[in-house]
Amino acid sequence: EPVDGMITLRCLMDRFSLEIFINDGRQTASFTLYTPQNAEGITFAAEGEAEISVEKYTLSF
Repeated sequence: EPVDGMITLRCLMDRFSLEIFINDGRQTASFTLYTPQNAEGITFAAEGEAEISVEKYTLSF
């Protein structure tokens, strides 16, 4: 449910999975992704008003 009329999503994504934390973790969702190895971009869409902030982290092993 919205908090003060808003819903917040924090999405953590890598090539094979997506974790979504809704309203600071009050609800969560986990997904397995089958991303093509040649994928080079990501797209976001929303109905209505949305404020989007994206941070990219590069992990080294």
